[in-house]
Amino acid sequence: MQSTDPKQKSTLYSSFSVYTNTQRLLTFKAGADSLDCLDGIRAISIIWVIIGHTYTSVIVYIVQNIIEVWQWTQTLNALWIMAAPLSVDTFLMMSGLLSVYTVVKKATRHLRTIDGYICHTYREACQRLGLLENDNHWELTLQEATLTASAEQIRELFAIILTTNPSNPKQLWDSFKRNMSDDILFQIRQANPELIIEFNDDIFNETLIRLEDKCLAINNQTLVEIGMPAPQRNTFSVLNYEITKEKSYNVNELLEYIAHNKPLLNDNQKKIYNVIMNRINNNTGGIIYLDAPGGTGKTFLINLILAEIRAEKHIALALASSGIAATLMEGGRTAHSALQLPLNIAEQQFLVCKISGTSGRGQLLKHAKIIFWDECTMAHKKSLEAMDRTLQELRKNSEIMGGALLILSGDFRQTLPVIPKSTPADEINACLKKSHLWPKVPIQ
Repeated sequence: MQSTDPKQKSTLYSSFSVYTNTQRLLTFKAGADSLDCLDGIRAISIIWVIIGHTYTSVIVYIVQNIIEVWQWTQTLNALWIMAAPLSVDTFLMMSGLLSVYTVVKKATRHLRTIDGYICHTYREACQRLGLLENDNHWELTLQEATLTASAEQIRELFAIILTTNPSNPKQLWDSFKRNMSDDILFQIRQANPELIIEFNDDIFNETLIRLEDKCLAINNQTLVEIGMPAPQRNTFSVLNYEITKEKSYNVNELLEYIAHNKPLLNDNQKKIYNVIMNRINNNTGGIIYLDAPGGTGKTFLINLILAEIRAEKHIALALASSGIAATLMEGGRTAHSALQLPLNIAEQQFLVCKISGTSGRGQLLKHAKIIFWDECTMAHKKSLEAMDRTLQELRKNSEIMGGALLILSGDFRQTLPVIPKSTPADEINACLKKSHLWPKVPIQ
């Protein structure tokens, strides 16, 4: 089909011009409504058109050297250039892909549109449709608490709710942040009776700080990790909280506990007590294993040494493989919580604790004078090895446990590590005695 209009002819010629197409590619500027893949599709299409022009330019060479060119056309590389006249079809195919992309993008936006509102995520859309569990039961719980409970009690309840991973904690915060901030507003008004003070961002920020302190005390998680807004405080606030908590024990009570219980040690306990205290006083690290049956006073001895260290304002950490054992030690916590160990330890090959050196827990492990691990015989050998790697990295020390003193306590005559779908041989192979660290452990 021929056109007599000069403008139409000019447009037709320029559409197949190498110069024009290259200029369009290089001067393309993405607009607000442009598609993400437009650059790539335009580039492929224009390059294919350029190859077509290249093919037409070698026609003369083919005519003059027919035999040589015939041999060359049998090669695989020639097929790409010989197919270049199909550049128009390819361009149309690329345009079709562009159209499909446009349709799919509009379809996904339609899926996220609920009652005229475009949701930011599919999760939000599912929640608006009622396809996911919502937080109605938590809202009713907090509404009931606001009728009789104080702001401090509501904050305590809200911190416990956050540990259950509600679907939308930020919405719960927005709904009840005034109820959780009443006492803070009252204290500020009492201190400044001449001013008219209402709820503001500073008051809510103080509430968030107190909430985060509670969450750290319950499960060692910051508000950001739970999906809540982060409070505005300096970089070392959380770190200082962890350190301060471990150094805030009442010294008078600790000294009284030591004076009352130290004379009760038997001969074997005194021997172990002296060995451990000598290592602490000489800053000698390593691992010591306390081997004794249940009921022989291992926990009693551990609590006494913990009191000795904390009375001097040093950091002493008490870990245990089970929650019950952790509650029997002052300030005890489970090893999985304190060391951030994964639940599928047996499936990991090169395990490292998920603790950064700048976090509060990282600083605790870095500055701890001594670390106790009760009921260690229940732990997988990879847990101990992961702790060793982590302490070496945190303390920048290649010695065993990074030069820290670790006291293991347990009884191999009791429960060994539990390995799902395993044989007795698998359980024995997973216990601490099969670790490459065990030959370096003296047994007391």
